[in-house]
Amino acid sequence: MWLKQFKAVYKNSFKVSTSDPFYLVINLAVILLMVTAASMPSLGEDEHLRLVRDQTHSILFICASLAGVFGLIRVVTDDLRRGAGSILMSRPLGSFTLISGKLLGVVSCVGILFITGAASYLWVSEITHSNQSIDSLSLTFYIGVIVVALIAGGARQYLFGSNFILSSSVCLCMLMILGVALRIAFVNNAKFDFIGLQSLALLFLAVAAFCSTVLTFAVVADSAIVLGVGIVTFFFGLISPYLSLSLLGGSVGQIATFVLPNWQIYWVLEALGQGKVVPIAYFGQIFIQTSFYMGMYIALSTMLFERIEIKGN
Repeated sequence: MWLKQFKAVYKNSFKVSTSDPFYLVINLAVILLMVTAASMPSLGEDEHLRLVRDQTHSILFICASLAGVFGLIRVVTDDLRRGAGSILMSRPLGSFTLISGKLLGVVSCVGILFITGAASYLWVSEITHSNQSIDSLSLTFYIGVIVVALIAGGARQYLFGSNFILSSSVCLCMLMILGVALRIAFVNNAKFDFIGLQSLALLFLAVAAFCSTVLTFAVVADSAIVLGVGIVTFFFGLISPYLSLSLLGGSVGQIATFVLPNWQIYWVLEALGQGKVVPIAYFGQIFIQTSFYMGMYIALSTMLFERIEIKGN
């Protein structure tokens, strides 16, 4: 019973998030900004690769965080402000099921964006591999995939009545994966930065943690406040380790770095740029830490939701 309820909430949250026009705009922005930023000139080949990694990963991190905030506003804040929370709670549906289902639906929506972004990054790393020129033919195919995905989304809407935004986003993801797979399989001497995917995997966990943090405000505040909190949370997570350790220090500071947003633990590009290998154990450690972090904020969000919707406080 619980699982069926969770799946229903999750699917609805995922569909609403991916059907938002702003989500498609972010998808397109990620793909186009990545190739634009990576095409900037640099002084040397090693510096060029670091520049491509830093800029493309930062773009995807920022855009995915924006997608997460707007997704939470759509499926949590707007629903609760319209009174949907009270209606849902009148049914045999648990608060935790409702809140966790909505959050994971948004996180999955961001996951599609990350998969598209990862495929785009691999392709961009091949297009801009040289610090002196770009592969014009590969860039043409890259842009062509975007056009074909939008046409396919429009055709699907016309023929089957599907949602254009959702269809285009899914087509864009699938065609990007197909396009880069074909480039890898059939283009000789093409160079792809597979190492950079390690950083993207960790950044996805960072965005998942970010969404769980913003969720606590999405259940109690209006849209403008949630957006503002999301922006503050994003930038606070960049400097929180320094603030926690320098102002609090000791064990208290260590605890604060665990319960407060901290994006530094997910950023490994410096280590990759120095030729270091990120151990698999580190990925497992970050996954477990992120899971506990998300669980903590989901529990807090559920308590706040029950306090407002059930007790009326």
